[in-house]
Amino acid sequence: MQIFDKLPGLSGNLGIQGSKITMQLPKIAGFTRDSRAYELTAENAVQDIAAPDMIELQNLRARMEMQDKDRRESHRQGRHLTTPRVTRSCCATRSS
Repeated sequence: MQIFDKLPGLSGNLGIQGSKITMQLPKIAGFTRDSRAYELTAENAVQDIAAPDMIELQNLRARMEMQDKDRRESHRQGRHLTTPRVTRSCCATRSS
């Protein structure tokens, strides 16, 4: 999957139905450019090959180490849309 090639620490089970690719329990983890750990998980990630610039994340959970070394966690129920470009830009060059 070309759009996922540059993402660090990506894992999940893939399935295809019609024009949609679904990843169950997707997880992306790594470090920011200034070496702070992060982890993003969701119940599902869905991408329609007819709209490859959008990814739907369902029930998103994020953990990130802040600059003061405090760790923050956020939970968002429902569907959230993102683009591969936004996801890549928040991630660093070094994976966990």
